[in-house]
Amino acid sequence: MKILMIRFLGVLVILFAAPLGWAQDHVHTPAVEDNAHQHDAPVHEHGSVDAEQGSTAHDAGAAHEQMSHEHAMHEEPVDEDPAHAQHMPVQERVQSGGGHEGHDMSMPEPSALRDPHAYSGGFVRHSGLYALEMDAPMEMSDIKHFAGLRVDRLETVNDGGAALEGWAWMGDSYNRLRMKGKAVMVDDRLDEGTLDLVASHAVSPFWDVYAGVGMLSHEDVSHHHALLGLKGLAPYWFEIDASLMVDQRGRVGLRLEADYEWLLTQRWILQPRLDLAAYSRSDRSLSRGEGLSEVLTGVRLRYEFSRRFAPYVGVERVHWLGQSADLLSADRRTQDTRWVAGLRFWF
Repeated sequence: MKILMIRFLGVLVILFAAPLGWAQDHVHTPAVEDNAHQHDAPVHEHGSVDAEQGSTAHDAGAAHEQMSHEHAMHEEPVDEDPAHAQHMPVQERVQSGGGHEGHDMSMPEPSALRDPHAYSGGFVRHSGLYALEMDAPMEMSDIKHFAGLRVDRLETVNDGGAALEGWAWMGDSYNRLRMKGKAVMVDDRLDEGTLDLVASHAVSPFWDVYAGVGMLSHEDVSHHHALLGLKGLAPYWFEIDASLMVDQRGRVGLRLEADYEWLLTQRWILQPRLDLAAYSRSDRSLSRGEGLSEVLTGVRLRYEFSRRFAPYVGVERVHWLGQSADLLSADRRTQDTRWVAGLRFWF
């Protein structure tokens, strides 16, 4: 019985002594370990716990101070000059402490950044075959000068006649010098011929105004005139050319040309056309009477091998009205239908 009591007391002593020894070993561990384990120690007396916490805080502060001192010994000195730091590369400023505290501001390697001259073929500004002078502005298309020639009609007529109409120009996108000509041959005679030399100016994206001088001819007679006109693209894609003329005799004339291009396909294009001419007074030498003198309607179908080259066929009808019909020669009819075939090109 005594032996059993002694063994029982020995077991109780071992059970009570083991937690105390574990707590003492845990308190004296280095401060670099997790501080959360401090709260796992069993508390038996208020005074002993305060002492253990004070000792732990002192050990942690000493360890932190020692680590900061070692880190400072290995750290490179930081340039305190703000002006110098401003001109340092971003990567050097980050490495020297110029970045935000507590953030990882490491920059990628220079080879990983995009090279702004990678697609220049080795050329930089103000170098190469097409380099401009240092202070020379770049020349855009709207300030350069161009020239062109466009022939709208170069055609033969079924009765042996022929017609030519076109214009040439030189200038920029806003101001141009333009020369327009038209000639209609009937029975090997010049039935109508016009030649205008004008200066045009763009007043809107679709309209030009022009002014200049011109000449109107019939057979061997020619009269000169001054003219003022408007040319452009009207709503619904109608091309309009209207001009007002005043000749040396004070006679006023009005011409109006309108056409529309109907794209049946990208290459087959149908083009209706309407021409009107009216005069304030009659002129027998030109076979033009007072009032509405001439009305021409027609339609042409062309095939564009390219936008610059297109043959066509068509038909047109001419009406001479009023006094103009009375001034025609005896062998001329007041109404005439013409079948035409020709070529349209420009360059």
